[in-house]
Amino acid sequence: MKYIIFALGFAISLNATNIKTNNDLSWSTPKRGTYKYVPIKVQKKYTLKGSKIFLSMKEINNQFNAPEWFKTKIKMPNIVKYGKAPKVWACASCHLSSGMGHPESARLAGLTSQYLQAQLRAFATKKRIDYSGHMNEMAANLTKAEIKEASDWFGALTPHKEYKVIESARVPKTIIDDSRMRIKVEYSNKKNNKAGLEDIKNRVIEIPKNIATVKLRSPNAGFIAYVKPGSIKAGELKATLCKACHGVNLKGTTIAPNIAGLSPMYVIRQLHGFKNKTRAGVNADKNSMMSGLSKSLSDDDIYNLAAFVATLNP
Repeated sequence: MKYIIFALGFAISLNATNIKTNNDLSWSTPKRGTYKYVPIKVQKKYTLKGSKIFLSMKEINNQFNAPEWFKTKIKMPNIVKYGKAPKVWACASCHLSSGMGHPESARLAGLTSQYLQAQLRAFATKKRIDYSGHMNEMAANLTKAEIKEASDWFGALTPHKEYKVIESARVPKTIIDDSRMRIKVEYSNKKNNKAGLEDIKNRVIEIPKNIATVKLRSPNAGFIAYVKPGSIKAGELKATLCKACHGVNLKGTTIAPNIAGLSPMYVIRQLHGFKNKTRAGVNADKNSMMSGLSKSLSDDDIYNLAAFVATLNP
């Protein structure tokens, strides 16, 4: 089966659900769904174990005041904590106060400030296309100082292992909710939302380990990634191509970023982006060898690499 991502047009706004793309990888570039997560236990205020603050779901989901459940070692800059209304969301509202992000966004922890600054410039100039369109518009509304401030802060964070990768031909039944997150169907307001299993087909299925914690935007919540049987070993064999630049353990070098432990969906999106020229490489302001290298990868290669990379400790 061929997986193709082409960027056709970019009518981007914060109110848009997705940029217009010709994309048969809809499971890796999720559109905002119509179903909602139904809290396991409905409360007026929520907290996390070890935290001293209590927040309502409205406060937790406020894109201009990201929840800071635990104080960070380095003070969170205003652009990260509050964003810049009305066009720039708080960086930590999607990428979290840990920089670990969710499958529909991205992990920033473990990347250098220089790398992050280059990516934000690429988003601003549309040399790198965000499938949702949001990053392109928001980056274009950041000043150079704000780009550096946010990049410096995220670049100082240490990543942790977040993914449990399971090979299985059968996976839990899921839906994409209104936040672009894939969740088990029984946690949604979908009619006939009974738990069950279905074929994995040619997808990676990423779901929260603990949905209640993830929906509170916990900085330390983890995910389960279901992948096709045999894909991890096949990806490990293919990963020799990556080690020359990204290092033996894929934790990054002076010329390439840390990719160990990334969301497999995210890795798939990026490799297809390189292959179809919707993004560039480490120095995103210029062309890179990733575009050429990715062309040598088959669709199965990309899938298998993503499965293997997710198993590593960053």
